[in-house]
Order: sequence, then structure tokens, then C-alpha cells
Amino acid sequence: MNCVSCSQSLDDRPCILVECEEHCFKCAKEAITERIEWIRQEYQRNLKTYEQKNLTYQKQFQDWLDRKERVFSSKMDNFPALGIGVVFGFIGNAIFPVIGAFFGFFIGFFIYQSLWDFRHSRLDAAYRLKCPPPINPNLKPPSNPEPVSVDFELDDTRFSEPFLTKNYRRQILLRDKYVCQNCGEQKTDSNLEVHHIQTQANGGPDHPTNLITLCLYCHDRETWFDHKRMFPTTIRRRSRRWR
Repeated sequence: MNCVSCSQSLDDRPCILVECEEHCFKCAKEAITERIEWIRQEYQRNLKTYEQKNLTYQKQFQDWLDRKERVFSSKMDNFPALGIGVVFGFIGNAIFPVIGAFFGFFIGFFIYQSLWDFRHSRLDAAYRLKCPPPINPNLKPPSNPEPVSVDFELDDTRFSEPFLTKNYRRQILLRDKYVCQNCGEQKTDSNLEVHHIQTQANGGPDHPTNLITLCLYCHDRETWFDHKRMFPTTIRRRSRRWR
């Protein structure tokens, strides 16, 4: 079994499965970082495409409305409506003085508006038949991936019996050639520590497939698999001020 990125043998090393592909510890972090960045860029591209298509549709629809407005007005002319209302008001006043004039005016206005709406709807239907409006794409905005999550897990199927000796630190440092498996820098013995990827609190064994060499700086900042340093040595803590 080899890492799909750097082709390093993972026979006696930790194997991180990133979307079902085998990676060494360092390449797994790089693969996840690249995957997250790709997802974010893909979202930005899809969002830009969505906004451009919506803007294009809105512009085309507004142009269609402007052409329609130039062909015929969509607003009712109030002067003829008032004239019809006055005529019906006189008729109503002749039948029922005062009250008949009031109701006659509104009846005439309503009749004119109904006739105008009927004529306008026929003109609108004829215009839509001759010049159909642009098709609304009805696009849905892309879903925001924040926070971005990528599937990864430690291949714990290769865990076997832990080291019989507690002096496994030297074996892991020699295996990793005193190189931090996170930042890739070679350090001295005093600046390196052996890290349990699956923490001992969660049942992680002292086995090569669960152990990795990290420098003090990277070890203090490691957070995978609920790891948290209780007493970091490279992170300066703020002193409390007693009042």
C-alpha cells in the first residue's frame, strides 16, 4: 500500500483515507486543503454563473416590457373613464336624485374599466403570441458549502497488537528519519515528539500505524481526531490579571 500522492509505502505507517484514497499523514492534510479550496472556488464559479444568468434574464425581460410599452400603453386613460362615469351619473340622477348620481358615476366608471381590461387582455395575449417573453430559467442559487467538510478517517483496520515495549518513541523517530510528518522539517531529538493520531483516550494503541513524528510546534497545534494538547510548549498563554 502506497500513498497516492507521494508514493511512500504505508505498510508500517499511518494511513489517512481522504474520500476513500490512501494518503500519508502530510499528504492527507495537503489533499484536504486542496479539496476545500477547490470546493470554495467551485462555489464561487457557480454563484457567478447563477448571477450572470439571472442578470441576463432580467435584462431581456425588461427589454421585452419596454417593447410592449411602445406597442400599446398598459395604463388606462382616466379621462374617458371619468366621462362615462359622468354620463351614467346624469342618468342615475334623473332616476334617483343625488343617490342615483353617486352610484351611476361609479357604475359607469366600473363598466369602462371592465371593457378596457377585456380589450387590454386581448391585446396582451396577441402581443405575447407574436412576441413571446423570454423564458425564465428559474435557477436555484448554489448552496453555500461553508463550513466546508471533507470525508477523512484513519485506517484503523491495520491496528494489531501494540508494542510490547514502551520504548517505541525511538523506533518511530528512526522510521520517520527525525522529520516532522506535518511540516516536513528535520529536527533534533529534543524538538520531536511521537503523536498518537487516534488519541489514547479514544482507544488509540501504541502501534506504528497510529503513531507519527511531529515537531513541538506542529504537535501543539494538532487538532485531528479530537486531539488537544493539555500543556503546549510553543503557545504562549496570556497571564491572568487579578483585580
